[in-house]
Amino acid sequence: MSARTGKLIALSLALPALAQANDDFFGNIEVTPKDTEVGRHDGRLQILQQLKYGLQPPDPNFAFERDEPGWSQVETRVFGEVYGELSSSVSYRLSAKMELDMLTWHAGEPNWEANNNVVLLKDAYLDKVFDNQHWLRVGNQVFAWGESETLAITDVLAPTDQTEFAQVELQDIRLQIPAVLYSLPFAGGKLSSVLTWDAGFNRYADEDEEFYPYIQLKTLGLQTVDVDPEQQWEAALRYTRFFNGGDVSLVLAQTNSNEQYGRPHETAPLWLLEQVRVNTLGISANRVKDSWLFKTELGYNEGQAFNTDQGYVESDEWRGMAGAEYSGLDDWYFSLEVTAIYANAPPDSVASSNVRSLGQTLQIQRTALNERLTNTLWLFQLLQDNGQVLRWNIDYDWSDHWAFSGAVVLYSSEDSSAQLYPFRYNDTFNLSVQYSF
Repeated sequence: MSARTGKLIALSLALPALAQANDDFFGNIEVTPKDTEVGRHDGRLQILQQLKYGLQPPDPNFAFERDEPGWSQVETRVFGEVYGELSSSVSYRLSAKMELDMLTWHAGEPNWEANNNVVLLKDAYLDKVFDNQHWLRVGNQVFAWGESETLAITDVLAPTDQTEFAQVELQDIRLQIPAVLYSLPFAGGKLSSVLTWDAGFNRYADEDEEFYPYIQLKTLGLQTVDVDPEQQWEAALRYTRFFNGGDVSLVLAQTNSNEQYGRPHETAPLWLLEQVRVNTLGISANRVKDSWLFKTELGYNEGQAFNTDQGYVESDEWRGMAGAEYSGLDDWYFSLEVTAIYANAPPDSVASSNVRSLGQTLQIQRTALNERLTNTLWLFQLLQDNGQVLRWNIDYDWSDHWAFSGAVVLYSSEDSSAQLYPFRYNDTFNLSVQYSF
């Protein structure tokens, strides 16, 4: 195997892990049962039209389909949801999303036709609240655990949407999984247990899209094959204790990794993409004081994997985060997170920058026009010396039905061994309009 081939393989297999490490750029969503009128049923429908323009050609040394500046995406998304109360203690929620692409690139030529149609089941669950404050939820649901917005530490259950690196919106970042959730009061706090089956892994871009994570393998002409995990079930326990101004949570979990790791096939020119079995023990905490929110999280992963050009290797790993948020100035919001990973006795084949690393995320937001206009700036210094990302969003809620958004996303990576390096020219200008019924 040549040195260039080995480097391309290592880069390709590492990018999904990079995306997972920075899996949530825009915040956490917690969904809990709400008291509504018995027998009431409601719903909503949203139609979003999104346009994206590639500001420059992607790197010509990799097998990207687009080879010039131009429109990179014209997509229509339809989201529908119904929810309601079946009785005083039983409620339901059902939602789905359809994505319709009107533009794809192939060998440098744009194809203007409907293709890549996808229908995704989102929430599909029943809630049961018992008289003793126990709570049961069964069905397709999303889990948002932990405090970090940029590194999965105790947030180990939900796969994430990484089809457009650093561009996926908040409401779409986490993917629902089929699970049974049971929550009950315990020792002055709340104990939640989760059991899931066939939860899957992160969603990545297709081979002809801008952020196909295995672009290096495509460049080399190698095919990939997804391998099912040996065990389909995953389980987790979380205990949360609330106190004045904050809370503390402990998590114990055994899961399949949401990212995939690669190894060569023994005889065929294929790369097998596998999930590894990870045991996680972690703690998270937050505390509000005046206009400040302080938060931290620490976790230990037994069985964590790292990609190399010869195939993945395993090493236990520590992950941590410390952060603060400030909202004491009118119309302003500031957030800073510092994240870290530290592998315990990694193999020599794993680069030191991949196993001992710091990352930072800065978010600055300002609202105006009675909070209808929102400007948000994100600056990401990625873990493992992988580069930087800048994203600037302008969102305008024109009315209860119409919303408009614009964004610029810029990527930077100077190290040819960095995971973001092949995508450093994939800067984009985005526009969207959404109508809600």
